[in-house]
Amino acid sequence: MKSRFLLILSPFLATLALADTVTLKSGETLTGKILRESAEAVVVEYAFSPTITDERQILRADIVDIRREQADLKAFEGIQSIELPTTALDVAVYDEVIVGKLEPFLKLYPYSAYCPTVRAKMAEFEAEKARLIAGQLKLEGGWISDARIEAEKYQLDARRTYDVQKAQFAKSNLIGSLNQFDKIEKNWPLSAVYPESVELARVTLEKLDQVLTHELRIFPVREEQRRLMLERTRVEDRARIEASQKAEKENALASLAAVKKDLKFPAYSLLIKESMEGLQKGLQADEARLALLDLKLYKTGIVEAQQAAALIEQNQLAVAATALKNAEAAWPQLELLPRLKKRLDDARQAASVSTDAQAKAVENAADLQKQQSQTQQP
Repeated sequence: MKSRFLLILSPFLATLALADTVTLKSGETLTGKILRESAEAVVVEYAFSPTITDERQILRADIVDIRREQADLKAFEGIQSIELPTTALDVAVYDEVIVGKLEPFLKLYPYSAYCPTVRAKMAEFEAEKARLIAGQLKLEGGWISDARIEAEKYQLDARRTYDVQKAQFAKSNLIGSLNQFDKIEKNWPLSAVYPESVELARVTLEKLDQVLTHELRIFPVREEQRRLMLERTRVEDRARIEASQKAEKENALASLAAVKKDLKFPAYSLLIKESMEGLQKGLQADEARLALLDLKLYKTGIVEAQQAAALIEQNQLAVAATALKNAEAAWPQLELLPRLKKRLDDARQAASVSTDAQAKAVENAADLQKQQSQTQQP
């Protein structure tokens, strides 16, 4: 047996997830990556420990079975669970999947048995992307266009702002994310996206609270370091450094004052203890306030309302009416309820007109048949 130990970085271990399995006659199993093969032996790289891999040469005479993990299967497993978005207000939602995941798979594995499935999924995403380019929008699972886009402006604006809130959180811009949430609270608190926005805000508030707690804990240490640095400075330079430190704090205060007028959650300065303490006090008040919201009820109202919308489209009006009642019971202030009620009333009226027309047609047909019968009598 020939072995060679390698110190490796943890990202390299991820490559071993695409694993080959070699089973020996002794019953031992090695899971890793086959590096080289010959008629006489196989060289396998496997994880000896979380940070070390070992290369091992195994004679084919000692091998019972070799099972190779297919790279395309692993890649496909990450793709097959991707579903069409329930809300799409921008083509970027589709390009993220098409350009970022589906096209790379087809280029990397052009002869994979999974290509037809991936192409079918791509066709679905391309079809919906085309609808978006044509001017339609997808909101909470339903497509809207032209006249309805203006009617749904409240919900659409809320959704767009929530998308920004999520994007800011993903970039670790906690202040920015919270200020987007504040926009939603001020402008669209009855939107279908509000419960999700609240949940994200709760997480963001907690994270920022922890950051500020840490910064306030070490603030005295930093101040002491600045003081010691000043003491060790030459006397002739001390006045200049003191002036520089004073200007630094004044600039930080001016900057904070400028943004505080427009933002509920202003930026803070590590130089200004009061700015961190003031912000933390506000954060904790919001944490306590949002903890009292019954988001479960809100979500129930949204689900029932969305179900009602789908049922109206399917012309299942009686069931839709029940779903609307359930939605109103859970969250009576939900902004989209009045429009759904009007859509239901319009659908009922249309159905009634259609029923009357059908009844009239049947009656006319019966009269015509009666007249023909009378005419044919001698």
